[in-house]
Amino acid sequence: MLSTVARFDDFHLYGASAPEWHQRYQQVSRGTMRSSMVEVTLGHTHLFRKALSQRVLQQGCLPPGKICFAVAAPAAAMARMQGREVTAHSLFVLRGGEEFVIHRPAQMELLAVTFDASRFDALVAQQNDVAGLRAALGHGLVEVSASGLAALRGALWSWLSAQVRPRPVAGGLPPAAWVEAAIAATVVHALRDGHVPQGRAKGMSSHALVAECHRLTLANVQEPLSIDALCARLRTSR
Repeated sequence: MLSTVARFDDFHLYGASAPEWHQRYQQVSRGTMRSSMVEVTLGHTHLFRKALSQRVLQQGCLPPGKICFAVAAPAAAMARMQGREVTAHSLFVLRGGEEFVIHRPAQMELLAVTFDASRFDALVAQQNDVAGLRAALGHGLVEVSASGLAALRGALWSWLSAQVRPRPVAGGLPPAAWVEAAIAATVVHALRDGHVPQGRAKGMSSHALVAECHRLTLANVQEPLSIDALCARLRTSR
């Protein structure tokens, strides 16, 4: 088991800590940003605990071949994921190769786990309710039961804690593989009774839309994006 602890006072360094995610941060509230990150690597699985002191717009793209699940700890007021309001029952689902947008209020902390997508899909394929699970996995935000979310939050807290160490179990599985399987099973359990929140998703603020249009336009000077293409990327109406 490998673990790292880092603290940042600069958004550029914070985003650069995981370059494969191509993350960008726009600070919305005033004041000096303070952040912290704890990361634990277990075989093909990565656990994260990340906190930011200021209100920010976080954007990025999960690396291909990965799937990530995250919960707010505690549930954060005024947070949005892909334009949808985050509640006390929200489970974030990020899929490899897809862009994501998170509006994070000040002091919001995220607990997250990233799996190899093919390994997690193999686990899902073994379940009796595979169709329902895959339907839930097709959305960026899923509402799950309080007990399911509490179990997942507790598992992530436990394995991110410096006092907890995985132990070998019967069958000869190495500790990392046992922890991976245990956390994946907890995620599947949380998803089992999940449903997609209803209602129309909200778009970015006008400030964020202008900033992103500017960034995307400069990044595609040779082949300029059309208005429709920009709207699709930014999940907003024309």
